[in-house]
Amino acid sequence: MLELEMLVLVYVRFIRQGSLIMYFDALTELVPWFHALDHIHYARIPVHLKDMAKLTTKHSDVTRKFREGQVVLFNPD
Repeated sequence: MLELEMLVLVYVRFIRQGSLIMYFDALTELVPWFHALDHIHYARIPVHLKDMAKLTTKHSDVTRKFREGQVVLFNPD
């Protein structure tokens, strides 16, 4: 379970820093946990990750903005 907690902390760190690579890594490693813990609504995450991987070739300008840290999940203000 410590591994799961560490992965969740990496995901939280992504949210705070906006690192796209950290996002991919954390979600890729969390996918098996979603299935093991029977979170069926998260079963679509591999499809999302595949779509996001295609983003580099289809929309390079969006990918560049993500890599620059311009990822906004929510605005606390």
